[in-house]
Amino acid sequence: MIKSFLNWPMWARFALAFTTGPIISYFLEQTKDLPARVLPTLFVISLTLLCLYPELLLLIARHFSTLKEDDLVEIICKHSLDLMPGNCRILIDQYNSLMAMKRYQEAKTYSDWAARIAPGMWRAWYSSAVVAMWLDDYEGAAINIERALELAPCNPNALAARAFIRNYLGDQQGCFEDCARIDPKSKVGPEIRKLSAIVHIRAANFQAAESIVSKLPKHPKAGSDDAVTLAYFKFSQNQFSEVVTICSQVPEDHPAAYWFLELQASAYNRLNEGALALQSISQSIAMRPERTDGYKRKALVLADAGLLNQALVACKRNEVLGKKESSRKAEAYVRFRRGEFADMLECTQIAITASPKSAYVHALNSLALAGLGRVDEALDDAIKATELHDLEALAWYALANVHLKQGQVEQAISDLNTGLEADPHFRFSYLLRAEAHRLAGHAVEADKDQSKFDQLQTKFMANLL
Repeated sequence: MIKSFLNWPMWARFALAFTTGPIISYFLEQTKDLPARVLPTLFVISLTLLCLYPELLLLIARHFSTLKEDDLVEIICKHSLDLMPGNCRILIDQYNSLMAMKRYQEAKTYSDWAARIAPGMWRAWYSSAVVAMWLDDYEGAAINIERALELAPCNPNALAARAFIRNYLGDQQGCFEDCARIDPKSKVGPEIRKLSAIVHIRAANFQAAESIVSKLPKHPKAGSDDAVTLAYFKFSQNQFSEVVTICSQVPEDHPAAYWFLELQASAYNRLNEGALALQSISQSIAMRPERTDGYKRKALVLADAGLLNQALVACKRNEVLGKKESSRKAEAYVRFRRGEFADMLECTQIAITASPKSAYVHALNSLALAGLGRVDEALDDAIKATELHDLEALAWYALANVHLKQGQVEQAISDLNTGLEADPHFRFSYLLRAEAHRLAGHAVEADKDQSKFDQLQTKFMANLL
């Protein structure tokens, strides 16, 4: 009977309580016995607490949630659901606690439960979409977020979620449209700036990304979405030391610390700090083994260290996590180091389909084609890579590689000069330029470049193994 009463809507519980309460209190007050006269007060207080019991449980659960006591929240919500299995607010609180504990499959059960019993509740569909993204079910997430937006067409959280989903599914135009509909001053404004900037960078629209970055606070809060935006843009501009500085300011207990560690690892790798790169990667993987892109980054470091079999294993591990696109990029690079150009080309063709505006991928494709003797095609892709992003060192390396195969030594040296002006840390350009100088009969310049490569390679390998 009490269970049934607790599952009534709040207005119905209070209507009954404040109808029957005064009547019973009136009869209890007719006695002159003092203890009996206290009973009306106690009765009304007890009835009020009973009416408020579901709301009190919600308040307690949310209090512990703010304290990050997710285990206690789960216990409270389970007790609440035993009494009130149809209370959607409790279902969503249980979902939130499980998401915080990274128990995504269980969280999905509760968000789906809420959507099933309250199909008119936008937050239930939104929650189902978010957990589907965490489980890499972006097709299912797309369906759920559309249902949420049917119920709340202007909700910034739902629009932001759809923008992320559309970007993942390759609909960049739809992503930008959703971003444009969100008030930049809203709570999700920084998140949308981050997404927009990253998508612009991946689409080789660097001026648009720079425009977004120019409007950021001068010193974004450590670990904030604006800090992510700034770090990602600086990485695209080869400002790797600045990236390390931004990432090192993020505390280890920050929810996004694993992402900053991944970017920091990539920056260390480009700065020829192999041991520091692997250290950051290991920390990232330990924090979020199910979400990290660390295995891909680990593969790149291991490949440059000559540990090619281990690098290939890391690529496969990355693919097992559902990150096929980034796995193909990493595997292409590993195959390049192994001299397996046919397998490399297979990887780059898949990667180009997923990232048609990536200068890095087109550079890898050029290297694969050149390795297979398809020099004219390799030249076209190398030129395209430099046009997409003239600061990508690997693009100029690939172009120089083609020119060397065509016997155009001086042009190859010029390409490498341009690449090293853009990124003086890219040690393999020094090695290739040393080879080009030898072919041109420039012994002094060749020895100087070889010495520079040896110096950077020694720095990269220091304490690595």
